[in-house]
Amino acid sequence: MRRGATISIAAMFLAGALPGLPSGSSKEASFGIACGVAWAEQKTPAQMEGELERESNPKKRVKLAVGLADERLKQMLGAYATEDASKEAAAAETYFAALDRLEKALDGVSDNGVSKDTEMHLRRQTRSLENLKLSVSYTERALVEKALERVTQLHEEVLYSIMRPKKDGK
Repeated sequence: MRRGATISIAAMFLAGALPGLPSGSSKEASFGIACGVAWAEQKTPAQMEGELERESNPKKRVKLAVGLADERLKQMLGAYATEDASKEAAAAETYFAALDRLEKALDGVSDNGVSKDTEMHLRRQTRSLENLKLSVSYTERALVEKALERVTQLHEEVLYSIMRPKKDGK
């Protein structure tokens, strides 16, 4: 049995939509199926890193790298919410590593569609980092400012690649 089918059956079981079991409303069954599908699609950052290393398609590599950077940013924001300096530093380092992987993945792609999606994600990340910078104390800002500077640099590179795409043969 395929993994997706197993997840769907499990979701239907949890929602009470299987025959012979007390069933809830159709809304509950739909919710259960949607939760099961969403759960099946969630990946840990470690799984995303593994996929990124194995992936040979440049477009998919960029999408995986963008997803990894988004997840690492979420972890960084969570670490700053705990106000533990060691967790903040560790989360910032993993975020920088994810940005390095994104930059490396972007070097191999020339599709403007992928670049535009990446640009939008980087713009959102810039906003999140700016908000974080405003919410932390002055003593905690160094790593946030470094991350903001790195994301801004990467964002400008992506914008430049959209405006002035590489010409073949030159």
